[in-house]
Amino acid sequence: MKRFYWIVLSLTVLLALFSCTQKPVTGPVSVKVNVNLPGSTTVKGFESRLTGYVSDIEKIYLTVKDSNNQTVLSTETTNKINPSFSFTLPNAGTYSFYVAAKRSDDTKVFTGQSENVTITTGNNEVAIDGILVNGTLRANVEIDSTVWERYNVSNAALEFKKDIATEWTQKNLTISNAQTTVEESLYPSLYTVRFKISLTAKDQYTTPQNWNNEQNPAQVTIPVDPDRVRNVTFKVIFNSERNEPQVIAVVTQITLPYAPEVSNLTAVWNKTNNELTLSWDYEEQNATFYIYKELKDTDNNTYYEYIGNTQNRTFTITNFTQAEYERINGIAINAVVDNKESGLKVLEKTQITELQIPDAPGNVTGNYEDYSQKLTLTWDAVSGQNVKYKVYKKLTTDNDFTLVQDNITTTNVTIDLPLADWNNLEKVAVSAYNENGESPKTELAKSSITLLDFAGGNGTAEDPYLIGNARQLQNINKTEYLTAGKYFKLIADIDLTDVTWTPIGTYSSNLSTSAFVGVFDGNGKKIRNLTYSDSSKANVGVFGYIYNATVTNLIIENANITAKQYVGVLSGGAKNSTVEKVGVRNSTITAVNNNYAYVGGLIGDVNDDTSSPNAMVIKQCFASNVTVSSPNYDNARAGGLAGRFYANSTSKGVLENCYAIGSVNFKSTSSSNIGGLIGLVSNNTTSGGSVKIVNCYAAVAPNMSGNANWRGFIGGSNVSTTSDSGNNYFDKDVAGETTGSASASLQTGKTTAEMKQQATFFGWDFTNVWTINEGNDYPRLKWEF
Repeated sequence: MKRFYWIVLSLTVLLALFSCTQKPVTGPVSVKVNVNLPGSTTVKGFESRLTGYVSDIEKIYLTVKDSNNQTVLSTETTNKINPSFSFTLPNAGTYSFYVAAKRSDDTKVFTGQSENVTITTGNNEVAIDGILVNGTLRANVEIDSTVWERYNVSNAALEFKKDIATEWTQKNLTISNAQTTVEESLYPSLYTVRFKISLTAKDQYTTPQNWNNEQNPAQVTIPVDPDRVRNVTFKVIFNSERNEPQVIAVVTQITLPYAPEVSNLTAVWNKTNNELTLSWDYEEQNATFYIYKELKDTDNNTYYEYIGNTQNRTFTITNFTQAEYERINGIAINAVVDNKESGLKVLEKTQITELQIPDAPGNVTGNYEDYSQKLTLTWDAVSGQNVKYKVYKKLTTDNDFTLVQDNITTTNVTIDLPLADWNNLEKVAVSAYNENGESPKTELAKSSITLLDFAGGNGTAEDPYLIGNARQLQNINKTEYLTAGKYFKLIADIDLTDVTWTPIGTYSSNLSTSAFVGVFDGNGKKIRNLTYSDSSKANVGVFGYIYNATVTNLIIENANITAKQYVGVLSGGAKNSTVEKVGVRNSTITAVNNNYAYVGGLIGDVNDDTSSPNAMVIKQCFASNVTVSSPNYDNARAGGLAGRFYANSTSKGVLENCYAIGSVNFKSTSSSNIGGLIGLVSNNTTSGGSVKIVNCYAAVAPNMSGNANWRGFIGGSNVSTTSDSGNNYFDKDVAGETTGSASASLQTGKTTAEMKQQATFFGWDFTNVWTINEGNDYPRLKWEF
């Protein structure tokens, strides 16, 4: 009984399994094959035209084979946009699918396949990616008889790369005769092909003995199309003008136009620039134009030398000389659009138009003014109609000229040229042009451009020399200006930071040949940050020495000067000059001489004598927050405004409406001729002399107490002043001294509080000259604010 049970159970399981097993399918099954066109890639605007190959296709063919490699279906379609095939197969199974897109001449554009695909019941879809068929590059090397007879080929190579690639593929060639052909199968694209060759002379008499074109190989850019042969020829010829071999790249005539050819082809030759400019019309978009020179070989066969390509409707051939014109037969253009070529449109050289362009400008001159930063150029007029001019510049960092200005109708121009460009300028150039073209450039080197001494003016009272920067200020020191009685005027504040300063003018036995003799108008501007340190030099300041001069309307700030002697921020020395409305602020002045220092906040040594009719006049001047020092010699002659005022046999000198605030530092308690305003006012001990000093004050502290020679206003044992001098004051609190000078009537000592009250300064002009912040500050000159 148990045995029977197991038999029944086994039969039941087998029956269940048999009922679940799929029975073989017989009868037709549905299949759809989708063909994916070759994907276009961007290769400098060329491979985008791969989709253009589609328009060249006549039909797309599909072949289906079974697992026994027997063809079970062949079909075709003319749908080139979204090609697909729908059909039925007799049975499910394993199949392979093959597509081929062909032109009318039976050449292939692309192929594709999908092999060993399992087809089952229901609807089946198969995708096949199309892949472009390789084309053939055929390169021909032709060596002319002269070269072949004179030279052996040491080595030769064909190199090619896709237009966007950076690495070249090299194919070494064995050249055993004058004509060699090599072929290479390449994926369709735009290729740059070049040929390199090295030659060795067959005998010792041939020159050059060795020649190669490694540095400048002949090359051509050509399209390689699917299943097509593209020919390029490299001709090795002997250039008799250069007496050496030469390699040129040529292509043969294209005889099967598929695209429209260009129209209205013209060529204009600019003989001056050796440029041939082509232009043409073309209606199709996205076209690329290949430019060639048409030539004849010694056998009168026509060939075409490749020049370049463009997607524009114009192209300029450079280095188009008279010799080149004579060498060619014409110019040709092949238009390529959607992978179709037009064939060559040829323009005979007799149809080339020669331009009559203007001559180059002559006598180009220029000057540069570095404050306004303007360059002015002039040149001779060029004859001709509608002539205009262009100006170019070339910096040391530039590879070539850049245009600065065009459409100039005059023979002079002033252009903006930043100082940074001037500092890096190599040269400028001027050209003439009209509707026919542009002349060669007339160049002007920077070394030939005049750097103007001043920002303008001619040095007269009506038109003074204008000064806008430190270099122009320093130019007053030039011989032609320093002693010539010229007029100068500041037009901007001047910063002397990092400027190695040379004082303007200096002392000599003949001041008319060494000192500044002229008129300097500060024009309300400032000179800042003068730094000078040379303990061996005398007569130091912005000016070294002024004589029969006038300096007005100027403020000097933040000076730091150390010199030997005769030191002042404005000037080391002054004689018979007028200094009016000149001020010094926040400055340190030191004279380190081991003898008389003659050091002051404004002027080191002031002189009035009979050498000229001019008086030495100082009016409405100040030295504020100054430190004046004479650390090495007791007879210092140091003061807050001036070190000394010397009246030599005359009484015409004037010091009026001036002040000094700061400190005077001296060597010891034995030091002498030290004062808050002036260190010493003296005269000629034989012939006398005096100075008029009125309406001035000093608030100046000494660096030490206990010096009996220190005076709060003017130092020295005598003060040579005129009888009408007076109405002067000094701050006795700051000075630490109640005695102002050797002349008690010359000045009055007041407390600091009193010095800050207008009422103290009886008779002073607080309407036109002075102003005061009552109770808070000393009187100040109105003009300085």
